[in-house]
Amino acid sequence: MKLTRKVFLIPIVVIVTMSIACNLLNLINNSNSAVENGPEETNSITSDTTSPDSTTPDSASSPMNNVDVNAFSGDFSLPLVKTDTKSYSDDKYLGKKIPVEVIFSNGETADILFAGGVAEPDMSVSDTPPMRLLVFAVLQKSMPSVLYQGEYSISIDYLSLKSTLDLLDSNGTVILTHEYQVSEMLYPNYPQVIDYTLSEMPDNTATARLNITAQPSTLGISDVDVSDLSFQMPTSITNHTPVQFNLVMDDWNETYAKKGVVAEYQVVYQNPLNAELFTTSTVLFLDNESALVGYMNPSVYMEANGTNNNFGSGWQSSYLAGEPSQVLIYDRWGDFSDFVIASR
Repeated sequence: MKLTRKVFLIPIVVIVTMSIACNLLNLINNSNSAVENGPEETNSITSDTTSPDSTTPDSASSPMNNVDVNAFSGDFSLPLVKTDTKSYSDDKYLGKKIPVEVIFSNGETADILFAGGVAEPDMSVSDTPPMRLLVFAVLQKSMPSVLYQGEYSISIDYLSLKSTLDLLDSNGTVILTHEYQVSEMLYPNYPQVIDYTLSEMPDNTATARLNITAQPSTLGISDVDVSDLSFQMPTSITNHTPVQFNLVMDDWNETYAKKGVVAEYQVVYQNPLNAELFTTSTVLFLDNESALVGYMNPSVYMEANGTNNNFGSGWQSSYLAGEPSQVLIYDRWGDFSDFVIASR
């Protein structure tokens, strides 16, 4: 938070000649005018704007002063507030946007709320690093109920997802196919993020296609009882404040570190439940065209009805593929039965 110091001048009345008194009066008036018209105190993060790698064009937009940065919301799409006017040339952005198409292959489907990919240099490998690809899909499956009494226990129906990733060049030709062996679980009636990593992406990759086979499955839930059969998925697990960010040149402190544009950002998480909550959060940064340009997957702990405020240190995004103008945040519970119990 940047604190603006306001200085007030205490006029000293000096009985001297008329000309000296007039000069003194003018001096006091000018000083008071400067204080009244000075910068107002702001509740936002700040950063050094003197980096030789950055530019601040005359047309750069000012921070969004009409957003209450302390207001909590359960929406997944949150206001994104840039706290300075710093910008960078395209060559400083080390990431690469990869459009992603999601296809369900066996008739069982879910709603696709978002899909996108971003590639970043893997600086832990070499000083001429391969591009590592991260693919994200936000899916939701509507089902009539969540928990029900099964033959042996209280159970939940879900979709078991097996995925194959195709990479395509600019002509639409498949240049690489990778099958993921681990199944993902898509619980009913709640948006969930599934994400996949490919350690080395071919340089001529233009788009990606995620082929998903969804299989209906059932899971017995422990540590719950018949009183939980009325449990319904909440609209959101946690609440968040608007996300404040600025752009800086930084690296991930890897072996062959190279500085690129990243977002330093701050957001407060609020736990509405009457029990402690541990979540894995997925923060997706999008550009004006809703393409993914960066991400972060922080782990967040909150006490019952408490908050997690990272204003002391902040978080840092991945290498960006462009300047973000939108942000999505989705949270996942650690253990589903713990989540049900906390929701009582």
